[in-house]
Amino acid sequence: TIDSAILNLFYQPGNAWSQYALQIARYALKPGGALYVVGPKDRGIQSFGKRMQTTFGNMEVLEIKKGWRVLRSIQRSIEESQPSEDELQILTTLLPIFAAGRLDEGSQLLLESLEIHQNDHALDIGCGAGYLGFEVARRASEGHVTLVDVSLAAVDVARYNGQAAGLTNIEVFASDGAKAVLHQRFDLVVTNPPFHQGGLQTLEIAERFIREAAQVLRPQGRLYLVANRFLKYEPTLQQHFKQVQEVGGNGRFKVLRALKG
Repeated sequence: TIDSAILNLFYQPGNAWSQYALQIARYALKPGGALYVVGPKDRGIQSFGKRMQTTFGNMEVLEIKKGWRVLRSIQRSIEESQPSEDELQILTTLLPIFAAGRLDEGSQLLLESLEIHQNDHALDIGCGAGYLGFEVARRASEGHVTLVDVSLAAVDVARYNGQAAGLTNIEVFASDGAKAVLHQRFDLVVTNPPFHQGGLQTLEIAERFIREAAQVLRPQGRLYLVANRFLKYEPTLQQHFKQVQEVGGNGRFKVLRALKG
């Protein structure tokens, strides 16, 4: 248990993510502990405040400035906050809700273009709910797949989904890009990198994933990346890899393969 938690709503969360984050805070905070949330009006801070009121039974606005708000909820006493039997299951219940869905179109195209060897040791950077990495793990049945994501919620979801799928050749943990595994070496890296940060389009995240992939791949290792056609990742790929080739896609997406020399 902790005394306080801070949540920044610079990114616009979905409803399931909001519920997940609030229940994690309620679970982790000591009685009398405080949850502080800061965010702009156009990122749903007012709706999030209503959820804080529902979850904690209290919420106050500490400051309003230029469209931004700072909110606070206080964890109730032990007697007031004893969870019901249903609430004890809420984290497990929320995980499949958060992870509900299937492979997006880009990831599906990536899988259709992948060359996977049965004993590959692979890395999925920015794994999200884990669907892409799980499919790799099924094909690399005698190998191993590491899935990493900067989001703790995504890591929890991927772990939950991996256990539900009965996969024994995977591991999932938190990492900012591939930083946590830079000491390891892989035969294959796959990624469907985000290209928005705080609502703004950026190439920076994917370009960092490319540089880190080049660092962790063994000689002759393969990087497969899927991206919207208008995103120009080829120059960065060509700086760090011996061969770069488009190996799949459609009118909206392209799948790029980069081979390490």
